Amino acid sequence: MKRKQILTTIFLINIIPMFFYQYGANDGVTSDFTGLMNIMGPLGMMATLFYFIGVFELFKNKKWNASCSCIGTLCMIASEIYYWNTWSWPANDRIYSLENVFPMFYIGLVCSVIMFVICLIVEVKSMKTVQ
Repeated sequence: MKRKQILTTIFLINIIPMFFYQYGANDGVTSDFTGLMNIMGPLGMMATLFYFIGVFELFKNKKWNASCSCIGTLCMIASEIYYWNTWSWPANDRIYSLENVFPMFYIGLVCSVIMFVICLIVEVKSMKTVQ
């Protein structure tokens, strides 16, 4: 039970930066986007699905559960990097998209990497206690 609480808590902490503006030109017009597009996209939905399949142990095999939650965190990181590179497409070039991100994007990306590391540690410890 403690494993589920830890993994659910770090997921919720990882979601917090996504409610803030992460992408945009900071011109106050409609070109500013929140990080929720990281979760609402296909890759983000797949990441959330895999993560919670692994956390709430929908498989009988513990290795599959651990793998699913770790794959989910990696997909979340991939989703953030994907939208970081493509949020301004096709209107602007790659340099524009790299220069016009808000600090909350970097905070969210660091939170996702920390979430992956914690998830990996928790899953490895839970696998050792099973064996």
